[in-house]
Amino acid sequence: MLSLQIVIPTAGSRPGYLPATVGSVFRNATSPDLDLVVTVVGPPARMAEIRFQLQEFEGKVHFFKEAPGEVAGLAPGVNQAWAAESTDLITWIGDDDLLESGFMRAVRLLGSRPAIAGAYGQLNLIDSEDKVTRRLRPGRLGLWVSMYGPNLIPQPGSIYRRDAVSEVGWLREDLPYSMDLDLFLRLRTWKAGLRYVPALTGSFRVHDGSLTFANKVATSVEAAETRRSLTRGGIPLAEYLAAVVTRAYYLVNGLRDRGLVDRN
Repeated sequence: MLSLQIVIPTAGSRPGYLPATVGSVFRNATSPDLDLVVTVVGPPARMAEIRFQLQEFEGKVHFFKEAPGEVAGLAPGVNQAWAAESTDLITWIGDDDLLESGFMRAVRLLGSRPAIAGAYGQLNLIDSEDKVTRRLRPGRLGLWVSMYGPNLIPQPGSIYRRDAVSEVGWLREDLPYSMDLDLFLRLRTWKAGLRYVPALTGSFRVHDGSLTFANKVATSVEAAETRRSLTRGGIPLAEYLAAVVTRAYYLVNGLRDRGLVDRN
């Protein structure tokens, strides 16, 4: 089986969620060659606080301190952790999200299809108490819609081939909200591109402290600019069809808030 690295970037500000995130990785990323890295973003003093939060996983988790640079944030911490290792597959997950049971199905797909750049699956929306409020099923059309409409590809539970990411470029560190969409759209051009796995691979936690819900307008604006820079924007028919598919997607999944889709 291919070796796997999962990075959890954290500032230590979500102690109620971080241990659950780490636990979900160990439950559902059952690869014998798993490297789980918690990247500490922010002042060095936070390392001790985060180690204390995760003391039940002592000896199982690798800790990595983000090096100071021109840009601070999650993307630099993820990129630095990825660059420090050499596993076959890589991904990251938010410190308030969960990995789910279908994740290894995506891993096995990449193991059997060397030309696939990455894979994504279905996503649960959960609240602060872990209650599932929606199941999102982006399907094969999810990537196409994301080129012209809202981002339907779930980042939690997605997985990428290191060689593919290295070739198309690491996470853009100047995109605080749409770095995942930017990476997805670039990976679609690598060999066989991205593939959909019809299984639950991740959960996204909806709460007031998430980046998306604290910055809904900025998230939508940045996502739109990202699409225009990487796709043939301004195609009326494609944009119209994407809007139709998106509307159907909203109705099927019971969504009313676009912020639940253009998420980080």
